[in-house]
Amino acid sequence: MLDTIPGPIGLEPNEATETAAPANGDKDFLRVATERLRYGLEADRENREADIDDRKFRAGEQWPEEVKQQRVNRPCLTINRTGQFVRQVTGDIRLNKPAIKISPAEGGDPATAEVIEGLVRNIERASKAQRVYVDAAEDAATGGMGYWRVLTEYAAWDGWTQDICIRHIRNALGVVFDPDMTDQTGRDARWCFVYDDMPKEEYEALYPGSAPGEISDGDASNAVDTRRAWAAGDDKLVRVAEYWELRSAPCTLYLMTDGSTLKDPKPEDLVAAAMQGNPARQQRQGTCPAVFFSLIDGKRVLRPPEQRPGLERIPIVRVIGEEVRIGSRVVRHGLVRFLKDPQRIDNYAQSATVERYALAPKAPFLATPKHLEGFEQEWRQLSVGNPNVLLYNPDPLTPGGAPQRVAPAPVEPGLGQLALTASDNMKSVTGIYDASLGARSNETSGVAIDARKQEGDVGTFVYMDNLADGITETGKIVVSLIPTVYDTPRMIQILGPNMKPQSVPINGDMPIAPGVPQPKLTVGKYDVAVDTGPSFTTRRNAAVAGMTEFIRANPQAGPLLGDLLARNSDWPDSDEVSTRLAPFAKLAIVQAEAQIEQIMMQRQMMQTQMLMGGMPGAPAPDGFQQGPQPTPGPRPA
Repeated sequence: MLDTIPGPIGLEPNEATETAAPANGDKDFLRVATERLRYGLEADRENREADIDDRKFRAGEQWPEEVKQQRVNRPCLTINRTGQFVRQVTGDIRLNKPAIKISPAEGGDPATAEVIEGLVRNIERASKAQRVYVDAAEDAATGGMGYWRVLTEYAAWDGWTQDICIRHIRNALGVVFDPDMTDQTGRDARWCFVYDDMPKEEYEALYPGSAPGEISDGDASNAVDTRRAWAAGDDKLVRVAEYWELRSAPCTLYLMTDGSTLKDPKPEDLVAAAMQGNPARQQRQGTCPAVFFSLIDGKRVLRPPEQRPGLERIPIVRVIGEEVRIGSRVVRHGLVRFLKDPQRIDNYAQSATVERYALAPKAPFLATPKHLEGFEQEWRQLSVGNPNVLLYNPDPLTPGGAPQRVAPAPVEPGLGQLALTASDNMKSVTGIYDASLGARSNETSGVAIDARKQEGDVGTFVYMDNLADGITETGKIVVSLIPTVYDTPRMIQILGPNMKPQSVPINGDMPIAPGVPQPKLTVGKYDVAVDTGPSFTTRRNAAVAGMTEFIRANPQAGPLLGDLLARNSDWPDSDEVSTRLAPFAKLAIVQAEAQIEQIMMQRQMMQTQMLMGGMPGAPAPDGFQQGPQPTPGPRPA
């Protein structure tokens, strides 16, 4: 049975977990781990610093401090529109939910593939995986990187069976991948770190006798400082890191008769399999991937390396936004990166406009000292309040003898044009226009609006495509774990395409039905693909609309499609109505087939008669008259 793969830092290992102690002791092991972490942080420093800035910008920190200091007592408005564009991308993902599809491969069974696919759906539903995928895609669209993990948990606190789960890694900046990997999902990564900060009291309770590592000085918000990689920044916090390694080791593989593969089996296991009618058919030497997990805090090994059975890659999946390679340099970014400049321009234009209008009613006065003599305090309060009466001393040397108010400067019309230009620039750099945002646009017809929406989807489809790659890798991790986690006879719950639950027995000897054996999840290999499209509910509503229009155009098809129309409808008791209409639909189908068969027979008879009508002496078909026939002469003697 597979040991629990840690989710939150600090889960205690199971005694059955295979442990591989570091070859040269903890010091060498920590030295290598620390060097790898420093190397990963340094190699990705530029992207991590830009990621932090992008997240702050989307959160509303859009005015630099030096600019705010220069605009003291002046408006600094933040009309934050970056979140709208990010939500547009994640909204499309919510509508077009990627679905994992399973197909049989070497030694696989189609019926078992359907069970595995239903099991994967149930794992995603129980893990709220759709929310996990959307949150990671939102991280990628914001800063350029998002992560989630695949782990196992006990089904109940007092149970012994385990289930596979998918969990979001909320702190994307706490993940450090091998920078030499080439796959954007992290499939070929040799190592990975996931670090987080825990309270000092919790650390001492989980690891008694261990002193915290470097916690004296550091900045917990600084996720890129390699010198303080292990510093939590607070004496009350301790930074602990999960350290994942992908190693390769020689192994002996045996291909069994039932299609399964055994790795380094014991001799008694081979004998037992042969006695059960499943002998080995083939043997070869190979190189097997092995994933190891450990916990470290920068100065000591809190948990030695433990091999995780069933894993062929590190179970941390990365989703990126967009990636540009400049030689050996890799630049990753999301939508926010190039929204900053037009967003700042819009903020400045809006702030300047408000400032002009705010200062307009408080235009200055032109006055002489004689005007203000004795009333200085009242005139000083003029900028604070709005008095109804202003007292002054007449001065005959001024026009009219009274203070004159200076007309305020008109608001520059260019500020409004500047704001419109900034708005257009935000749409152009993202490829998301008014039609996609739900705003009124120049398009008037539904076809034109849909065409503009498709243009916007094409501009942001890279995020959907990258997410689909990550979900594909997730499906492969789950499928590789299933034979290890679900390796005993048990009852599991699966979900159909319509998301209806169903209980299915697996790995048992008793057949489900006469001639139908139980699915063996430990036998065979299976391929994984991702289908991206509308959700099942959306497709069902589209099917109802399409069938309704088809019946209106072809009323004779109503009896044939009545049960399907009711089955896909979303009103109460639609399933019961579909069940009652099913016999009538079958009868209508039989009658239609009989009519078609009769028409085909009549047509065939007519063709036969027409062919025979062209032969001499053949009877004329009905409806046809033969012309005059030649008179036969005398028979020869």
